[in-house]
Amino acid sequence: MVFVCVPPADVILVSEGIVRHRQEETVITDCSSVKSQIAKWSLDKPFFVPGHPMAGHEKGGPEFASSWMFRGAKWILCPTRLTNPVALQRVSDLVGKLEASVVLIDSAD
Repeated sequence: MVFVCVPPADVILVSEGIVRHRQEETVITDCSSVKSQIAKWSLDKPFFVPGHPMAGHEKGGPEFASSWMFRGAKWILCPTRLTNPVALQRVSDLVGKLEASVVLIDSAD
């Protein structure tokens, strides 16, 4: 599984590079707050699950990492009509292991 955690404007560009080198079983998800363009781009990529963890804080960098950041958080997933159910389940399972709760919504919302 690959998490794309870059500014929203860079998600598609970075993901394109990952897609070119991914193995068949590799699932990709993102952590961007903006979903419509990413979801549209991912329509022909059933292994890509658009997402956004509703967690974090204003400070960035490894020195501000925490083991509890996702505990109790909502993790938005925006599968498209073509998202592979196995890919969605794999992301959902990992989100659960991080102690966050999956919320499925349409990318336009």
